[in-house]
Amino acid sequence: MDLRYLIQKFGEEIEIRRGGQTIAFVKGLYRKKEKYIGFMPDTEVQEGDVLFRKVANEELRVTGIDALSLEGRPFERRAYFQTAQPGSEQFPQPQSVTYRSIIGRGSGHTLTASFDFSSLNEEIDRRGGVDVRELKKMASEVKTLLEQQNLPKGFLAKFGGLLKRHEWVIEPIAKAILVWATWT
Repeated sequence: MDLRYLIQKFGEEIEIRRGGQTIAFVKGLYRKKEKYIGFMPDTEVQEGDVLFRKVANEELRVTGIDALSLEGRPFERRAYFQTAQPGSEQFPQPQSVTYRSIIGRGSGHTLTASFDFSSLNEEIDRRGGVDVRELKKMASEVKTLLEQQNLPKGFLAKFGGLLKRHEWVIEPIAKAILVWATWT
């Protein structure tokens, strides 16, 4: 069954708010038990956004995003959420942001790639030595470029010496880029 059909037939209208401004009205599939709303893969929703469910008069804070691909093609964008604390207008602050993509082929083989920038920063604190500041600057720049969906060719070249001294950081950076590449 086609996701577009399911969203049109069974989805509810969701208002996406960012920085106090409404940026879109879209349909999504609300999944209470799994705590996510499924959107079409090109939906502009990101961590930190507030989703307003008209049907339930409820605000939800996006705490993470999953971009799912099926056989190499974008399939669904999931916005994981948490609700406001009971009796409070405030949302709890997310502890970390994890980017993940699931790629499927055939009848059930899956590969899951995930990346958590806060874990990378913790690892940098532990293993970065005198290069902690430079490593965190590199990680921050990578995160910003991925969030902006603007990954220029050769952008890591300026960090070549740093990467050579800290080969362990190549894997998590490559993983973040792989995850980004599977859902953009």
